[in-house]
Amino acid sequence: MALRSGKDISILTPTASGKTWCFNIAVMESCLTSNAVALYLYPLKALASDQISKLRSLVAALPADVQVKVGLMTGDTSMAERQRLFTPTPPQILGVSPDLLHYQLYSVCKKAEGEPFREFLRNLRWVVIDESHTYVGTFGANFANLMRRLRVAVDSVGGDSTKVQFVFSSATIGNPAEMALRFSGRETTPEQLQLIDKSGAKSAGRTILSLKPSSTANPDAAKIILSLLDKELSGICFCNNRSSVKNLLG
Repeated sequence: MALRSGKDISILTPTASGKTWCFNIAVMESCLTSNAVALYLYPLKALASDQISKLRSLVAALPADVQVKVGLMTGDTSMAERQRLFTPTPPQILGVSPDLLHYQLYSVCKKAEGEPFREFLRNLRWVVIDESHTYVGTFGANFANLMRRLRVAVDSVGGDSTKVQFVFSSATIGNPAEMALRFSGRETTPEQLQLIDKSGAKSAGRTILSLKPSSTANPDAAKIILSLLDKELSGICFCNNRSSVKNLLG
């Protein structure tokens, strides 16, 4: 409802709570009913490949005569592949990394060479920023400037950056609204942002272990892992550095 009313949204719900579906359906609907296009930004190449693959699976379920063109550009995508991606028309949903978007914005100044990307920006309606909590520190400052450049580029090619809707998605961030308003450049219009921080998704039960500090942290962790494996349970063990991981595996 918030997206259909033209608002930006910031989704702050737990991992695997269905955040992606919150905006994918609205974006797909917009692409199917208008000439709108969407830019999906991912901080990691592996994440981009995974999410775009899922999006393509969703598109594959559509009728043959109703399709949405989905594209992905990473640092490994050759110039020839990039040109084919924008031929004969630009993709309606394009997944990129911040670094690649930074590079692509240079083509806006080259009218003949960059016209396909200029056309994409001209129709830009959605900017989806996944894993938005990763944009902190120097990386976050550079990303904020990148978003400013993106809005300027949209306006310079005949688009309207005020009509672009921003979607922020994260499971772990302390100031989602402040971050979203700063990246979207809409600090003066906070009412345009809808914060979604309550999840209706079901979650499994949890058991929390609080261990007494000891000088044998690795052996203690190994015992817990072996105990879980004996019960055929899976999980993730986080370590502070690579040497800790090696010691644990040893």
